[in-house]
Amino acid sequence: MIKDLEFKIAGFTLVELLVVAGVLAALGTLVMISFTGARSSARDTQRKSDIKQYQTALEQFANRNNSLYPGTNDTIINTGGGNTLCGYVELTSCSTDPEGTDHYEYSANGSAGGTASATQYVLWARLERTPLGGNVNYWVTCSVGRSGCVIEADEPTNSTCPATLDPC
Repeated sequence: MIKDLEFKIAGFTLVELLVVAGVLAALGTLVMISFTGARSSARDTQRKSDIKQYQTALEQFANRNNSLYPGTNDTIINTGGGNTLCGYVELTSCSTDPEGTDHYEYSANGSAGGTASATQYVLWARLERTPLGGNVNYWVTCSVGRSGCVIEADEPTNSTCPATLDPC
């Protein structure tokens, strides 16, 4: 008598494969979302660091010029022309926004043109993330030594440091 041979096929069912594929897709989506947030956070950290670099350059300028800063109206810091903060404080290398936009700004009292005539200034950068809510947040650094975040409605418009600077 010939016995029936039993064949056992090893493998996964279609349902099992679909479940695994779904789980992997969900994990991949979560990883991509978390990296997106990490990248924008890293760019915001770079913006804060760049503003600190400009603050240091301004303080060095003031040390050479009887405690006066370059006087100017609202100026985009790094547009590449001569009438920029980089030109005024004689930086050989200008830090630019990580996204390539002109979101670094400087305002000081005193006469325009970058001459050493201002007694106070405000530097600010537009952030990608909005820790305070709203559409736009700015990182602000003032000549009085204060730094922090403000919402779009409180964006600096002159050399006066905003009354409230929140941590972000």
